Amino acid sequence: NYPEMMEFLRSKVRDEAPKKVVFKTTDLALNDGIYWVRIDQMEELYRDALIVAEVKGDHFIDVKVSNVAGFTLFPPERWVKLGRLRVLVNGRELRVDLKKYGPVSIRRDKKGRFALGRIKHKGLWKRPGLYGPIKRAYFSPFVFVYGTIGTPEETEVNLHLARTKAQKWWYRGNGWVRIVPDTSVDERIIESYNLILFGGPESNLVTRRINDELPIRIEGGRIVLGERTVPGEHLALKEVYPNPLNPERLVLVNAGTDLEGTKLTGALDALHASSGLPDYIVYGKAVRTEGWGGVVAAGFFDVKWKLAPSLGFFGQLVR
Repeated sequence: NYPEMMEFLRSKVRDEAPKKVVFKTTDLALNDGIYWVRIDQMEELYRDALIVAEVKGDHFIDVKVSNVAGFTLFPPERWVKLGRLRVLVNGRELRVDLKKYGPVSIRRDKKGRFALGRIKHKGLWKRPGLYGPIKRAYFSPFVFVYGTIGTPEETEVNLHLARTKAQKWWYRGNGWVRIVPDTSVDERIIESYNLILFGGPESNLVTRRINDELPIRIEGGRIVLGERTVPGEHLALKEVYPNPLNPERLVLVNAGTDLEGTKLTGALDALHASSGLPDYIVYGKAVRTEGWGGVVAAGFFDVKWKLAPSLGFFGQLVR
């Protein structure tokens, strides 16, 4: 319909390897790099992280970063020659023997200085694909798992929640989802899928298996957040976390302190474009009339998937 506009666009070609790259992000799960730079880890999650990298000579790259603990450069062949490469990071000079074109990783050392090499991680850490928030559990293959080990009424509620969520996925995501009972979850499912769990440890076998390894869990009809207890009755919990049975996949726990709390997990849905649910959220029946005013606790886990006061709202918790 607009031949002049289309002709204009056809004549424009994006530079695949510009000399200067400016990249800013707040969430590495959404985007961790552009062109020939990649941010591997932020110093402070969910704050602006910035990297400005510029080739200033055949053997010289100048880099300025903020809120970046580690990053990787992929020196473009178009501008950088093999041999001794100088990389200046926030004024600190590093030298690389670039024998072939490939990644050059740089990180902060224990003294906070930039040094060559990638950050080494022990245990869990947030990275693209295993980052959160709650909606992220739906971004790679998943199955719905409803609990069957509770009372008949609890099983009925768990299955109803799974079916309702599957219907939402059908008309919002234009797809279908497999629904399985907790007793049918085998090693193949654990290896291949994110698990969307319906029911707490009293009614879902899989939730019971992993409950003790979750940072937020249900114990004795109470929600325990770290070492503190969330006061109140009929509470609902949503929590995304690396699956303790397979840390390369995610689990999304939908659980309540009792049957009414479990029913309440159907509220505050993540399956729509404007969903702003974090990594975890605890709420009571007041959400039906007060919305976010009914939330008792909510927030994001830190880079090691641990609770962080600076990244959450904890309300009135009991030690």
